[in-house]
Amino acid sequence: MKTWLVVGLLVLCLGLSAWAGPAQDILGSLAESARSERVVSGITSIGIGIGIGVGGYFLLRDLGLGSYAAIAGGLVAFPGLITLAFPSEAEVACSRACDSETDSALALERLAAAAQLSRYISGVVNVAAGVASLLFPYSYVTQYDYVYSAVLNFGMAAIDFLLPSKMERAYEQYLAVAGGT
Repeated sequence: MKTWLVVGLLVLCLGLSAWAGPAQDILGSLAESARSERVVSGITSIGIGIGIGVGGYFLLRDLGLGSYAAIAGGLVAFPGLITLAFPSEAEVACSRACDSETDSALALERLAAAAQLSRYISGVVNVAAGVASLLFPYSYVTQYDYVYSAVLNFGMAAIDFLLPSKMERAYEQYLAVAGGT
């Protein structure tokens, strides 16, 4: 009887220590999602670069431009290599904080604040570019090029200001789960 009690308490303690809190789960999910996106983006960029380099080389070598196509392919593939080499902010945050519920919650908060600041800065830059397009009209292809540019920039600013990032949504999800709402 005493042995079963000790075994039961041991299993209960191990079960409780293995349970992750909502912040750990959400940060882990965010990190895994960021890792998947990073890998797909990197491999895609490398694949397109190889396609441009090899295909362009064989198509343009008779014109003496094959080496330029190979260089262009390398330039397209290089960012993919960089993307694969360096982990995302969420991955780094999870590797540092996913052991602790408190650290995970703080990491989610920091990631959300940084993403929100970045989003707002991008929005301000897009508004400035839209205003600059209207103040300094130009016409390269059509007489309304500056209007198209302004509309595009104002639209991107609206997206920046109105749509929260994935990190912000993850933090909001954590707050909803942790707050019980």
